Order: sequence, then structure tokens, then C-alpha cells
Amino acid sequence: MRTTGPRTRARQLWRAGELTAAANALPEGDRLRRLYDGERAALTRVAGRPAEIAPVQGVANRVLHLVGSSLPETRAGHTLRTHAIVRAQRGIGMDPHVVTQWGWPAGTGQVHGRSRVLIDGIAYHRLGAATAPEPMDTALRRGIAAATDLARLLRPCVLHATTDHRNGTVALGVRAATGLPVIYEMRGFVELSWLAGAPAGANELTERVILQRRRDIEIMGAADLVTTLSETMRVEIVARGIPAHKVVVVPNAVDAAEPTRSGAARDLRAELGIGADEFVVGALSKLAAYEGFEVLLEAAALLHERGRRVRVVLFGAGPRRAALLRMAEALGLRNAVLLPGPVSGSRVARGYATLDVFVVPRPDLPVTRLVTPLKPVEAMAAGCPLVLSDLAPLREVATRGGTHAPATELVPPGDAAALADVLEALQFDLPRRDALVAAGRDLLAEHWTWEAVAHAQRDMYLQVFNSVPPARYPGVRARTDCSPILQT
Repeated sequence: MRTTGPRTRARQLWRAGELTAAANALPEGDRLRRLYDGERAALTRVAGRPAEIAPVQGVANRVLHLVGSSLPETRAGHTLRTHAIVRAQRGIGMDPHVVTQWGWPAGTGQVHGRSRVLIDGIAYHRLGAATAPEPMDTALRRGIAAATDLARLLRPCVLHATTDHRNGTVALGVRAATGLPVIYEMRGFVELSWLAGAPAGANELTERVILQRRRDIEIMGAADLVTTLSETMRVEIVARGIPAHKVVVVPNAVDAAEPTRSGAARDLRAELGIGADEFVVGALSKLAAYEGFEVLLEAAALLHERGRRVRVVLFGAGPRRAALLRMAEALGLRNAVLLPGPVSGSRVARGYATLDVFVVPRPDLPVTRLVTPLKPVEAMAAGCPLVLSDLAPLREVATRGGTHAPATELVPPGDAAALADVLEALQFDLPRRDALVAAGRDLLAEHWTWEAVAHAQRDMYLQVFNSVPPARYPGVRARTDCSPILQT
């Protein structure tokens, strides 16, 4: 009988989210145990008092954004949101800077050794260079020290950290040394995203889920202000014990001059072997379990049984890619399903233009009931008719309220037959598709522009400066040093 070695057993426990058991399965001094212990320590220990406390006098209009990763090495929804925000902030007269986590971009295969990268004239700062995986608690201590040095050099008026907890921990460590106020942006609930793709048996009582949830609550409680993407997320944050007056909604958005679909962009269809008259549905997205693309494949199979010719195109990469290909084969859709990989740059617009309908078939999971994705907003801006699962965050994308609206079609999550019915109706109803696109453009123009986001964030910074007593953080004098950040 084959036995399982301690390292194999430890990795299984770690993947299942049992961090303490994973570490205890290894002997003292084992390097892998130190990594597991370091992750647990990062989730349970708050950084201590800094060695040096010296208030920083902020430069008017300057903001330091603390993020995990960024362009150009990583192109994803969170990095695109960050760059769109800082571009918009600069456009209204602010001076944004971005700093990534300690050691990043090690592990991306794109290490360049530069401490600063300019993207569209905006400075992206790098902290250190990890040559091998470090325990998370060690990386956080180094990140706090390096980010504090950067904050003393740049002298921002505010520290704007985004999820996950590592960025919030670093921002709070910098605040302890400099007095600069901290805004924590909850773009998602990391423990629920992990749970959506976790091994069977993992649940909300799994150690990783408990610790990650608890740590985010601690950071939100300690931050001077919390911002999030939707009213649905705000309600959940307040339910977790954060005072309602402390949580501000600043949604996803698109550029006001976002390019719309064009005939030229449809050339990508020819490259992919898709006929000009074929009905194409799909998405540009991470291929993750919580996106629910299995339901879209089931709907496509039902349409094929009805004699409807439909092609499914999913641009992107992710952990579910191989499983989706196997499923397409099993459903007899080998020639009807294309997974061309991710698109970037000018091919993004062409990717959207390839689709006749953009589909977000998210299943009903804890994470999908709460988190609002960016991709549907981008698809709306690109002129795609939208079909979305009828989940609160997705309804909010289309309505900013919570009721069914003509900007999208909504279907029950997980219902392949209902999705097939809606897609079949849209295939032969061009006026309906045009009406969805027009309604989406009207909604975007009113609510979903990055310029509007930048103004909302400037108002948010005003709220921080007006509410934080100067005696608490003497490095920031709201109405003298940094009040120009609030002026147009």
C-alpha cells in the first residue's frame, strides 16, 4: 500500500485551507513549514509599533495607491481598474502614484529590476526584489519598511490600499509611522473567491476562510474610510460590523470615449474561423469556477439540439480552461466552442466585436451574490448586448438600483434552459439587441465613467480629512496642507 509523505500531506491540507494542520504536518525547520506558518502569521498578527515615528507633511493632490500587482506585467480586471482610476485622477488635477507589493513582479517571468515604471506618465513603484518565495509575514514586514521610506519620499496626502489584506496591512503599518490616513478599497471578498474554487469539503468554517474574513474586518475597522464597488457589497461590509457612515460606494466604470464595435474589428472572426453570419456568444474573462461558463456550454448544447447554430467564444485564461474543453467535447461541441486564450491591447476591442452577445452566467455562490465584476461594464461600453445571471451585483451593474432594466437580459443563475431560451430569442431579434445596446450606452453616460469615479474619490478624501482629528495623525493637517486636493 502506497503511503503519503509528509510534504504531500501538508500540501493537500494547505490547498484545503487548513493552514495550521498543514504546517504541523511538517517537521520544525522545514522550509515549506515556514511558508505555511508565515501565511498564518500574516493573517493573525498585526504589525507592531514602528521603529521610527515621524509625521509626514503631505503634498497637495498627491495620493499613493497600494496594490498587489499592476500593468504591464499583469493585465486583469483589478490592474485595469487601478490604471483607469489613476489616469482619471490625474485628469482632474490630482497626482497619483502606485506601489506594488514587496518583491513583485517576481514569479511573473517579467522581472526587470527597475524600481519605477512609467505607464501613461504615471509612476508605478516597485519594492525590493525577492529571488525566492518568502514567508508572507516576512514579506509584509519588509513591505512596510520599504513603503514607509517611499511615503516619506513622495509625501502623499492619503494612502489608498486595495484588497487583499496584505496591502491593507502595509498601509496601516505606514500610517503608524507617518500619520497618513488610510482608505481601504474592498474590491472583493478574497475568502469567498478562494472558496468558489476550493477542494470539495471546504466551507465557511475552513481555517483559511475564517482567518481571511477576520483579517479584512480588522483592516476595515482600523482604516479611516472603506470604499467598495457596489451597494450590495456595502451592505455585506456593514453586516460584518463596519459602521455604515464609514463605507462609501465607488463603482466600476469605463472611459467616456470608450471605442464601440466596428466592422473592422470583426476581422478577428475570420482569424478564428468563424463565419460572418454565425451567431457568436461568449465573454472576455478569467476562466474560473465562479464565472459559470459550464452553464453557457450546456445552453449551447440545447440550442444545437434545437437546430440553432451558435458558436461559443471565451477569451481568457484560468484554472477551468481544461475542464471546459473536456466538457465541450463531451457535449459534442468540439467545433462550436473556441477558447483562444487572453487578448490584450488593440485585440481587446476586436474580441468584444467578435461577440453578438456577451454572457455572464455566474452561478449562485457566496462570492457571486456579493462581488460586482468589471467585465460587464466594459462589454456594455463596447456595444455588446448583455445577458447576465439574475444576481444582485449584476442587476446593480445594469440599473444602479436593483430592478430589471432594459439594459440587460437577466436569467436565473444555473438555468441552462432559460439561458438557451434568451439566447435563441436574441439570435433572431436584432431590434431587441440594438435596444439593449442603446440602453446600456445611456446608463454608462450617466453613471459609469472613470471621470465620475475620480470626482467621487476626491469627495471621499475630503470625508477623511474632515473626520480625522489632526491630533490623531499630526502628519496630515486637512484644511491647510492637503485641502487643495479637494479643489477642481
